[in-house]
Amino acid sequence: MTLAAPVSVPASRSTTTRERSVDLVRAACLLAVVGVHALMVGVSVQGGIPVLENALESWSGFTEFSWFAQMMPLFFILGGFASATHYRRVRARGVTPSAYVATRLCRLLPAPLAAAGPPCWHCLGWRSRGRVVTSSRRRGGGSANPSGSLASTFSARRSCH
Repeated sequence: MTLAAPVSVPASRSTTTRERSVDLVRAACLLAVVGVHALMVGVSVQGGIPVLENALESWSGFTEFSWFAQMMPLFFILGGFASATHYRRVRARGVTPSAYVATRLCRLLPAPLAAAGPPCWHCLGWRSRGRVVTSSRRRGGGSANPSGSLASTFSARRSCH
């Protein structure tokens, strides 16, 4: 019986490798967050006016589900890990901390700024025409839960009872 030669395993990971498993879990968390938020969108018409509601709020298992579906903490922890490993790799190549931050900001800021631009322009347009922009309240009492966060869920539930 002949045995194969043992495979040598490096003692430490190369500085150029990327944690693909972390990327996979981050992608799964992102899909879960988008999916849960999509399930929460509810539109009804009350008195001829469209009202945005949390569609899952009427479900009796919503509180337990929201505790189970807390993907954002894991998403942010893994994002921090990925950013730290990326920072170590670029520092090894001689990139300064300020250059790293500048590069990240140039890469990450355009998307949220582009997303925030139209609503801001819209609100400024309303304000210039003398209209006041306020947050909407759900008809029939209680506050809407636009963010889907646990704190606003509990405050919304407390104000309804």
